[in-house]
Amino acid sequence: MSGQNVFVVGGSAGLGKEMSKVLAAQGANVTIFSRDQTRLKEAKQEILATRKAETQAVVAVAADMSKAATAQHVLSSQPQLPDALFCVAGGTAYELGFLVDVEPEQLERCMNNNYYASLYPAQSILKAWIKDDKNSKETPSKPKLRKIIFVNSSASLVPTPGYIAYSAGKCAQRALADTLRTEVLRYNNPKSTYAVQCVFAHNFITPTFIEEQKHKPDLTKRLEGTTGDLAELEKSGKFPYAAKIAPEIVAAIDKGDFAIMDGRFEPQICWAVSIGSSPKRGLGIWDSCLALLACLVWPFVRWTNDREAEGDAYRQMGKEERK
Repeated sequence: MSGQNVFVVGGSAGLGKEMSKVLAAQGANVTIFSRDQTRLKEAKQEILATRKAETQAVVAVAADMSKAATAQHVLSSQPQLPDALFCVAGGTAYELGFLVDVEPEQLERCMNNNYYASLYPAQSILKAWIKDDKNSKETPSKPKLRKIIFVNSSASLVPTPGYIAYSAGKCAQRALADTLRTEVLRYNNPKSTYAVQCVFAHNFITPTFIEEQKHKPDLTKRLEGTTGDLAELEKSGKFPYAAKIAPEIVAAIDKGDFAIMDGRFEPQICWAVSIGSSPKRGLGIWDSCLALLACLVWPFVRWTNDREAEGDAYRQMGKEERK
């Protein structure tokens, strides 16, 4: 990434911030976008400290990228186009719960944060790239690589009760990535090659995750294995901090596969369950083996989850009545 210009939507906290630090350490010029001005200032200082060289630019821009007009105005106002756009904004700290319990405004907010905050920046930057290719008078010896990377979640691969608002937004984002992966091929030309990748992040520890744990239904915790306090989750070794998985994810992105995940087995088997028409990683051998394993194992996982969910509401009602 040395000398590359990178835009990170949602780069002020969590995985977005940690990936920005990794990219800066590789020599990239990084611009982060977020709604929270305070977090942006703090994140900028952290990213500056990881730079490979002091000549690298690190810029922080406050904006709500889930608004089409805002995304278009803010991105078109930047002095340079990015070589890569990372759409990392999202989360569900305050929209957890079952469908009958989640308010309409929570559903809308979750869709805005997890889908529209990726859709509008991607649309704006893609238009700008196409225009830049059209207006450029020089043809390089090698086409410039332009990439859009969506940071998704295993919640779109294996939806879990309690994530009804979040899973819907992330499923929409995955469909966007899958469709756009083929669509951008229309614009390949001697000047530029276009690519789309999708990161399927699994549970990892950030301040947002810790906040989610306060609002997450007990059933959701049981199904995904996040019961217990933070110390217990850390001790289990199944839930790393964002700073640990960020380098793995950035390294995997460099390989060029559409589907990206960290090295843990859990996100990979979730991917294998739900590959569908998406391209497999590498030669497809490992993903094919995982998919075969998933065909054998997942019916039992699904049966176990269904048994755990059956009657859960009535059991909870009984507990409330006994209090």
